[in-house]
Amino acid sequence: MSDIILIDRSPTDRVLQNVEMFLQQSYRIVVLIVEHTQELKACKEKYEDNPNVIHIISSYAFGATTNGTEWFSYQLLRDFKEAQCKIEFAAHRWCNNGMLATNHFINVLSWLNHIFDTYSIRFVFASELEHGYLHDLPCHIAKQRNIPAFFTSHTIIYGTSLLFYNTNTYIALVGGHLSQTQLKENLFYSFEPNKMTKYKKHASLYKKIRQYARKCVLKIGGQLGVEFLMTILHGNYTAEQYLGYYPFSFWAKLQSYLYTKKQRRYYNSIAKTPNYDEKFIFYAMHFEPEGGTSVCVPLQNQLTIIQMLSRALPKGYKLYVKEHPHQFMLNNPEMSYFLYNIKWFKSIEFYKEVQKLENVEFITFDTPSKELIQKSIATATINGTIFLESTFLNKPCIVFGDYNLLLRTAKNAIYVNSFKSLKEGITNLINNPQDFDNSDELESYKAFLSKHTIHYQSPDRAKIFLDSIEAFLQQNYEEKQV
Repeated sequence: MSDIILIDRSPTDRVLQNVEMFLQQSYRIVVLIVEHTQELKACKEKYEDNPNVIHIISSYAFGATTNGTEWFSYQLLRDFKEAQCKIEFAAHRWCNNGMLATNHFINVLSWLNHIFDTYSIRFVFASELEHGYLHDLPCHIAKQRNIPAFFTSHTIIYGTSLLFYNTNTYIALVGGHLSQTQLKENLFYSFEPNKMTKYKKHASLYKKIRQYARKCVLKIGGQLGVEFLMTILHGNYTAEQYLGYYPFSFWAKLQSYLYTKKQRRYYNSIAKTPNYDEKFIFYAMHFEPEGGTSVCVPLQNQLTIIQMLSRALPKGYKLYVKEHPHQFMLNNPEMSYFLYNIKWFKSIEFYKEVQKLENVEFITFDTPSKELIQKSIATATINGTIFLESTFLNKPCIVFGDYNLLLRTAKNAIYVNSFKSLKEGITNLINNPQDFDNSDELESYKAFLSKHTIHYQSPDRAKIFLDSIEAFLQQNYEEKQV
């Protein structure tokens, strides 16, 4: 029997199904990290007396309910300083208390390190992207100890891939490959958060009435309308912030929402219609704050990136910058939690700093990104889907996210690791555009993506990932350890 740590924040039914699969494959789950109260309760009811599921923890309560001070050492803190920076940075999404954020990090790190000292962990599997949350720590500790750690990362719009965190490389999957139709649907960004709320078809009359009432309130006042109604019903204007026992005021959240409205008005006042007679690079801005750019890349500061691009452009070239379409669309069930502390990540002052750059212009929201890609000499991104779109429109793309892209060998990519490399890349792009022509490789790129990606709603997703991990460990990792 092999000891593992499993982080699975799926809905309750899926978590139970996945846990059963691991147990049937003769794994002992030393630490099982699930989403919140409902998943925690269901797993404890089923596995509390099971000797093969030892610790069951809610990711929401991890920091508040874990005390690892008896296993703390200064050396431990030194070893995981980078992880501390990532996790405390991400904590700004829900916690303005720096003392509390650091305390939670130290407690969880110390406790988990003790777990690794106590058990012979074969691997860690996190069924999600690295976000900078406390429950990422098992992967950090595993990597530091040369124990395999895996994240599942959204590499295309509705598809996920398996990342071997120790070397930051993606693993080919043993099955579940995307069909050509599914792949085509995933190559270009299309996302409408207001349409993501699902309602159960098979529900009691009472639940259907509640769902209908909620739908009506959502239509009138968005998610904040629903939350305001709940505060009135419960007589309490303080709630628990996403991912932790961090209370926040409804009024603070409302104030933050009003600020995003102000931000949007300001952006609209400075944004311009593109002039396609100009030579320009198109930088598609990333949503802030987002896990995929907050902690997964060496440089996530978009102001620095825009300044670098501005200074690297030759005379006569422009940088067109377009804000992410959902930066100000946060009053919906899927995204309203981003409203907490939004000004810390992106404020009006950000746009004012960019305005100081003479060769940079903001572009209006209603300008199609596909049109900007096609008319540009190149695009630029950290690690966004704009890279895939550029690749399959055969357009060069400047990448600031290091080599963490799934399709990292694409000829159109210009990887940046310094201002010097950016400057050289742009010079080469202008002088030798033929070097970035992808047209002969597009079909092979599609085959590669299909082999390394599975649809995120696939019912066999966890089983395929587990089989792929086993095949990878046996063929590429454990043989080398012998």
